[in-house]
Amino acid sequence: MSNKNAEGKVYPELNKAFEDTLKAETSNTIITRMELKITGNLKGKGKLFYSHVPFDQKQFIVLEGNVNNKIETDWYDERCLIIYEPENSLVKGEIIVNFKVY
Repeated sequence: MSNKNAEGKVYPELNKAFEDTLKAETSNTIITRMELKITGNLKGKGKLFYSHVPFDQKQFIVLEGNVNNKIETDWYDERCLIIYEPENSLVKGEIIVNFKVY
C-alpha cells in the first residue's frame, strides 16, 4: 500500500500456522482507531487472531470460503500482531490483510 499509515500483505500458504506483525508508519499522528481488512478465498477454515501491544489480549475471526471482513475498533499502537491457525493441513487459498491506523 502506498499510504504511510497503512500496511498490506499477501499470505498465500494457509495450510500452516503463521505469525506476523503489521506496522503502519506514524511519525506525527496520534493513533485512536484502526481498520483491519481481510480479503481472499479459503478452501477449508482457519482463525485469524489480532492484538495490539502487549499482545496478550487477542481477538479472532473465523475465515472460511470467500473472505471479505473489515474490523474497525479503537486502537492506540502502530503495530498489529496477527496469528493465523488453519483448521487442518488441508486448508488452501490466499488472504490479503490490510492494516490501517487513524
